[in-house]
Amino acid sequence: MNHLTYQEQMQKFISRGMKSNDVEKDARKLQNISYYKLKETARVFAKITKTDGEPSIDYQGVYFDEILKRFYQDKNLRLHLLHAIEEIEISIKTKLAYILGRDNYSAFGYLDFSSWCNRNKFTKADLAMEESNFKIKILKRIRNENSTELKLKLKNNAYPPVWLAINLLTLGEVIHLIGFMSNKNLRVLSGEFEMTPNDFISKIKCVHLVRNICAHNSSIVDFKIKTMPSISSEVKVHLFHFADGKITNRVIVPVSIVIEFMKIINPNYNLNSIKKTINSLCQNDFKSKQFGFNDRKACKAYIGMV
Repeated sequence: MNHLTYQEQMQKFISRGMKSNDVEKDARKLQNISYYKLKETARVFAKITKTDGEPSIDYQGVYFDEILKRFYQDKNLRLHLLHAIEEIEISIKTKLAYILGRDNYSAFGYLDFSSWCNRNKFTKADLAMEESNFKIKILKRIRNENSTELKLKLKNNAYPPVWLAINLLTLGEVIHLIGFMSNKNLRVLSGEFEMTPNDFISKIKCVHLVRNICAHNSSIVDFKIKTMPSISSEVKVHLFHFADGKITNRVIVPVSIVIEFMKIINPNYNLNSIKKTINSLCQNDFKSKQFGFNDRKACKAYIGMV
């Protein structure tokens, strides 16, 4: 594969059917934004065919400026979602620690998995193994922490109290831990978010997936979810439906779940940044469908609702 100059990279876009209002100016943009990042952003506009077994890309006359604009819209949406997901993560950790630190468990009861986990679903051996792995993980995390509060609490104990221990975990690790909770504890936790246990778990897994995509700077606007969480009827009415009645699996699904969590956690949270970005990405029926709405009118109705 030959090394291409920025001008040659721009010419490659043009040779594949992309238009430019100013080739030199657009080529300079490639000095700071990777060709492959923009190629990923442009994929939704591309018609891909095969000639003699080789793929051929046709960008069908889309302008470079449009791709660049979409790249920044995607970036903005990722940043806004990450900010909201951080609050969701903090809320889940806080409520989980509160439940596991109640009087019947105490500040260190979380270390005894058999006391708060689902003993009907998991064997003693399963819980013992999970407890051992968890304790090893906590001890490793402690060694890398410089928190004054943590050091103070560890003066008389090998492990931190539950509210500090839970904060040492990633969102993915917290979700894994939640999967071991007893039915009673899980009902209490999911009830804090006005959801059933099954809905809660499916939705936090969805949030975690979106968080990872956003954190690793992957494109979010063209994301399609594989495992569908439940969607409320008031949201579903605005989404694109296939001929067989199934709803879209495009990015509006996880975005709507993030918004649902935020409205429960903090009704005063300012959603305007997310709403404005959605609006800018869905300026016509075609773009609204790409995002997962039925049409532009449905997009505006959803934005007005949230």
